[in-house]
Amino acid sequence: MKNITHLEFTVTVVSISLLCACGSTTPVGSHTYPSVTVSHVQVLYSEPSKPHEVIAMVSYTNLSILQSVSNAVEGLRGRAAGVGADAVVVTAASRPTIGHEGSASGKALKWTR
Repeated sequence: MKNITHLEFTVTVVSISLLCACGSTTPVGSHTYPSVTVSHVQVLYSEPSKPHEVIAMVSYTNLSILQSVSNAVEGLRGRAAGVGADAVVVTAASRPTIGHEGSASGKALKWTR
């Protein structure tokens, strides 16, 4: 039997964790925008006062207990980037526990000015 190294174990665990995530994007309205980089998307936890339109409802689910709430929020940010958002307002987030998946949901926003 082969002994696996710490690095091999870590790579395996991270790979499985990344495969155990999913989400959804539901466009709102008739406008479509080109995708942007994830770093372009601001993460907000309340409605901004800056003029904006909601362009999509987004969600992200962690199926792995090894991922944290911040992983779910980052996944949400990625979903928002895919629809060209300038920001995502996190409306709910929970960490995974044994028997319960972690998730985040929110609204993808585009600045109107």
